[in-house]
Amino acid sequence: MTKSYLNNLCHNLVIVRFVSFLCQHFQTGSTYKTCCGKVICSGCIHAPVYDNQGNKIHDKKCPFCRVLAPTSDEEIIERLNKRKEAEDPIAIYNKGVYYRDGVSGFTLDHVKSLELFQRAGELGFAAAFCKIGNTILAHSQFFVHKMC
Repeated sequence: MTKSYLNNLCHNLVIVRFVSFLCQHFQTGSTYKTCCGKVICSGCIHAPVYDNQGNKIHDKKCPFCRVLAPTSDEEIIERLNKRKEAEDPIAIYNKGVYYRDGVSGFTLDHVKSLELFQRAGELGFAAAFCKIGNTILAHSQFFVHKMC
């Protein structure tokens, strides 16, 4: 490694830390629904859902499309894959989070997660670029080791 390479790496980590600080303010109190690909505010998620007759529905359904809530991780993954095939940037982003954290049956794969975050960002989901910075910052030893 050259001195200029290390200086550039340190400069980039400072920028990543600053961007990560800014990204912490993107919390909105909303939930992504894998059934329709909509982001629904928390108030609507917890509000009662009514049918066309005005009767309250007690089953957990999406307030937007009225599809029943998934009952298993497999159903969530299946819906997420359908949304990913439709080039839904939030679904791609969420799949990247699953790969980054190694949860819900996904193997831990930082490189795959960064590729998915990059694709979500290219499709217009700006928070994905923040997640790239956060991932690199949190796992900088992994990435520096892979690059050297």
